[in-house]
Amino acid sequence: MAIEQTTRQTIQQRLSIKAQQKLKILAMPLTDLLDDLQQAVLDNPFLKVKVPSLSGITSRYPIDWLADQNATHQSLEDYLLTQVGLTMRDLPLKTLVQYLIYHLDNNGYLTITLAAAAKACGVNQVMITDALTLLQQLEPAGVGGRSLQEVLRLQAQRDDTAPVGTEEILDHHLPALAENKNGLIQRATGLTASQVQAVLDYIRTLSPAPGAQFTADTPTAFAFPEVQVAADHGTVRVGLLKDTQIQLSFNTQYMAELSRYGEHDAQLQNYLTVQQKAYQTLLTAYTERQVTLLRVTQAIVARQHAFFVDPEQPLVPLLVKEVAEQLKLSPSTISRTINGKYLEFNRHIYELRHFFTYRSAVGYSQDALLSAVQTLIEAEDKQHPLTDNAIVAALQQKHIKLSRRTVVKYRDKLNIPAANKRREF
Repeated sequence: MAIEQTTRQTIQQRLSIKAQQKLKILAMPLTDLLDDLQQAVLDNPFLKVKVPSLSGITSRYPIDWLADQNATHQSLEDYLLTQVGLTMRDLPLKTLVQYLIYHLDNNGYLTITLAAAAKACGVNQVMITDALTLLQQLEPAGVGGRSLQEVLRLQAQRDDTAPVGTEEILDHHLPALAENKNGLIQRATGLTASQVQAVLDYIRTLSPAPGAQFTADTPTAFAFPEVQVAADHGTVRVGLLKDTQIQLSFNTQYMAELSRYGEHDAQLQNYLTVQQKAYQTLLTAYTERQVTLLRVTQAIVARQHAFFVDPEQPLVPLLVKEVAEQLKLSPSTISRTINGKYLEFNRHIYELRHFFTYRSAVGYSQDALLSAVQTLIEAEDKQHPLTDNAIVAALQQKHIKLSRRTVVKYRDKLNIPAANKRREF
């Protein structure tokens, strides 16, 4: 029985490592992935990585232009609000989730009590608790936790391969685990020594500060596209961009030579086996990343077909969960896929999440509303530019009802100054 439990635990740990690597690689922008692979080559002498030179991209787009495409800084707040906009409809709970996001610290911890939040928003405890549940389902895993214990548990709950006993130990024995009182935990939980150790090793892989990866002074990576979209007479084609594809291979000849040299060296043979399995795990993770990236892009293009046929057409409303349902993937998988990934179309580079837009309460996509505001301002009398209230009134004549605050937000998003700064004499 003990051997069976140990074997099962070992398999579970390996599955967990593989699952974590797949999620990590799926979420990585291209430049981060290239950095990660450089480290992998140092760790595995048999791994060969053919890195794209990116010369094909830089010849079409100067490197300073590529940098400018994504030179803004993305905070944790911006990242979460984007997810909310792409996954939630305009319902009261959405507003509550946004309120809670404004009360997160830089590490992703919630800094306001639910009682105080409910009172400030004028809602009951059930609604604010539901909002917290929605917040805690966003990326990165663990965000919205109110303590280290909750932050770690939120991450473990999303991982189907977490070792047996993880949640029980996090819920009831975290202090003992921190003090390495494994024997005490064994007696309290009935777990074996190897199972407790497996949980300890697993928890060390979790992040105590899930929001720390978003810092205000760290710009995101260059906007190198990985997918190419081309339109020709109403037909739209989607494919992975060859200029940015990575080729992974394993030096089997070198491995065979070492294997023959150390034929009776058990330690060497085990090392060779471990390195070959590490390569297979990495190759599988990267292959699945590319397949998912292509599938998600194809789903986006199919929904936004009118835009790709005629870029003057506004984007239609599209939510992350709609693509998730279509592809039978989780919304978190779609979020990981679209964030920091880019496509090339008509000599322009677009982040995939650009094509997701939610339908507002007035029945228009956000993209269409931005276009409506911009069109009004472009057509205004430059000596007597439209005030924000005048824009609200002009939109109402088109049966579009927006508040002044929303008009200001959209104007800022379009980098259009206030009326008094637009006046020309």
